[in-house]
Amino acid sequence: MDKKVKSRSIPLQDIRYFECEGLVDDGSNHEYTGKLFHVPKQAWARGNRLATLCQRANVSIAKKSLYLCFTPALSDGVVCPTEFRGEVWQRYVMYGLPLSFNQCNEETRVRRVWSATLESLRTIAPFEQIEAIEKEANIVELGGENLQFSLTSAKTKKYLAELSYTIPTWPGLACLLLTLTDGSSLIRHTCVLFESKVSTECSFLGGKVKIVDGNVIVRPHVSSWGTYFAKRNNVSSFVIDIQSLLQGDASIVKNPYETFDT
Repeated sequence: MDKKVKSRSIPLQDIRYFECEGLVDDGSNHEYTGKLFHVPKQAWARGNRLATLCQRANVSIAKKSLYLCFTPALSDGVVCPTEFRGEVWQRYVMYGLPLSFNQCNEETRVRRVWSATLESLRTIAPFEQIEAIEKEANIVELGGENLQFSLTSAKTKKYLAELSYTIPTWPGLACLLLTLTDGSSLIRHTCVLFESKVSTECSFLGGKVKIVDGNVIVRPHVSSWGTYFAKRNNVSSFVIDIQSLLQGDASIVKNPYETFDT
């Protein structure tokens, strides 16, 4: 396989925001936003959601991480790709932002960072990836804070059980969610199985789901990370009574890790 083509298959999975008084290619020091530019936490959450969707859709900018660095050293709105690398998987882009950005209200600042993110991705992404980026960005915009990321599902003749999780705005908690649909009555209810400050934790704890003897059973992902988070939270499985869930008052049993059985 051609190396250039192969590199483009690396999905984007990380978007981070930095600030810099000058340009990183000229040796100017950069750090996470907070001193020069007051980037709201909601903007960071939007970036995380977009990166997660891009990774799932195999959307690529040839590197797995976009490090977007805001600077007053460039004219307002100027996108400047750089050759700077801290690690081989990083793609640094400078973006011109005036210090008057901080005088805007929070909603305006969130929109501006989001716009800068999309403008930067359009600039550096291969042409054939731009449509996919726009599609995933639209999902983020429509889903907002309640956007759910599907994990896995199980279906019987009567029921459909679906696992998903959320990526909140800090300091909100990420949720591992179970949604059950009764195919005959079309009754549908969702319950929270687990909450965490780390969305990745929720994604690995929701690895498998099955419907057995009137219960939905959810187990961690069978992987090193799944095992790590299962041990860390002392959980081998979640057992949810179907009837209680469909009645809107889910009965959930959290079995300890010692009983772990894949």
